[in-house]
Amino acid sequence: MGYPFGVLIVILAVNFLPIIFKIDIKKEQEIFSREINETRTNSPLNRTQNTVRFDLTAFVVACFLGYTIGRLKFNLGPLGYVGFGSTGGVLLSSLILGHIGKIGILNFRMDNKILGVIREISLAFFLAIIGLKYGFYVFASLFGTGIYLVITSLVVGLIAIIVGYLVGRYIFRLNWIMLAGALCGGMTSTPGLGAAIEAVGSEEN
Repeated sequence: MGYPFGVLIVILAVNFLPIIFKIDIKKEQEIFSREINETRTNSPLNRTQNTVRFDLTAFVVACFLGYTIGRLKFNLGPLGYVGFGSTGGVLLSSLILGHIGKIGILNFRMDNKILGVIREISLAFFLAIIGLKYGFYVFASLFGTGIYLVITSLVVGLIAIIVGYLVGRYIFRLNWIMLAGALCGGMTSTPGLGAAIEAVGSEEN
């Protein structure tokens, strides 16, 4: 029940933290671009490959392979069996295939704008499902005995984000573009990441 409110906290945070802490987004983008270009240039794994607009077959292969990996369970003895799950498996396979770039006729380097459109559509479906699934319970909780769960989820989420921001910003000295993605990743919030991409104007956080 607290999940929708956790998502709401992350979305609000990536939009309001730059205002509260007076972060210059344009300056942060310049710093991030310079750092990422230096990393790409100096990396021994750096290699340029042409991208295609979109390869449906490669996209399906990445998803299917990732889903298969996610179904695997690994025996860690006393810790029991663990696995990546469907989302973790798809992410892992996509990272590997995206690095490889091309296998035969399959090209896994695709145009960022088209992938961005697919991400936005998928995110809209995801949020619609969350809203339709939890809408009744959310408003019932707000006006019922579940209000303490709502308050708890908001407080816990807010504390986690503020602590994460302070540690990332002032201890690890991360720029806001990278830190916004790290906060959303730490909160495992896909909608938050989508909001962060829109807020900072960068696809690479």
